[in-house]
Amino acid sequence: MSDLISSTDYKSFYKDLKGLITERRNKALKVVNVELINLYWEIWKRIFEKQENSKWWDNVIWELSRDLENEFGKWFSKRNMLRIRRFYLTYKDEEKVATLLPQITWSHHWKILDKCNKDDGKDHLRRIFYVKMVIQQKWSVRDLESNLIQSTFERWALKQTNFKETLPWELQSDASVLVKDAYDFSFLDLEEPFKEKKLEDLLVKSIDNTLKNFWTDFCFIWRQFKIEVEWDEYFLDLLFYNRKLKCFVVVELKTTDFKPEHTWKMAFYLSALETQEMQEWENPPIWIVLVKEKNKTKVEYALRDINKPMWVATYTTKEWLPDYLANLLPSEEDINRELNLLW
Repeated sequence: MSDLISSTDYKSFYKDLKGLITERRNKALKVVNVELINLYWEIWKRIFEKQENSKWWDNVIWELSRDLENEFGKWFSKRNMLRIRRFYLTYKDEEKVATLLPQITWSHHWKILDKCNKDDGKDHLRRIFYVKMVIQQKWSVRDLESNLIQSTFERWALKQTNFKETLPWELQSDASVLVKDAYDFSFLDLEEPFKEKKLEDLLVKSIDNTLKNFWTDFCFIWRQFKIEVEWDEYFLDLLFYNRKLKCFVVVELKTTDFKPEHTWKMAFYLSALETQEMQEWENPPIWIVLVKEKNKTKVEYALRDINKPMWVATYTTKEWLPDYLANLLPSEEDINRELNLLW
């Protein structure tokens, strides 16, 4: 018997069964979650309608909660019923996200509701963004919490690119997910001042955390990638590939503030990379420059007449301090337009 259990055939068979069980269990959990979210929605929808028609109902809601908790457990405690109420009242008039709500867990929902409360008139856009990103990026609750702390919505909404002018329409939806206005490299534990090579060394050494900053579908290819033009050599700091866009993404690292000449230089690099490395079925490469600081007007002017897809972002090596960003966000109309590209 022990020989059989240690055989390759048995191990392969066991691995297949384990995969089958895991797959079906995950499917079952998704079905359970959908039913739970829909149940919570329907419960408070009925309570809300009852309150609208019978004002006296306000006085017995918590009696109802107590009876439901006694019958069905903690899912209907007063605390959770308050959460369900907030969940329903928050989304009942937001048709854009109605079909998305059952696709994420109750724990995800409560993190979003708890943290999207800046009261700057854009919280409904924040919630839509985080719901969509949990689905698209497959964020765990811990991933979501980290992105909420890092103000990822603000980083995304403040982005500066020339994608609308340089990318085909069919690529703009996927490209919109790629972009942040600022990146959090505090995990590198860098002390000022530092050189570009030191930053590059640590980003490559911590490639797992680096890729998390760039979200899904990014693959790291090489550092100091060499291209040759008429016997002169040029080196690209970091070269990535994005599977969804089917293109190279070049990351240029700067320890200085943004300068307009950065874009002219990289337009040359992208032309060379496109000519020498791009396959016929691939899309043209995209460039990102990461700088210490940037002036938004200078970036806007620098990108305006460049015919290569680029974006300019900042990075921080300390904890992110997002409070001042609320007044810098684009208009609700502009953010809504970008949110529509995410789905």
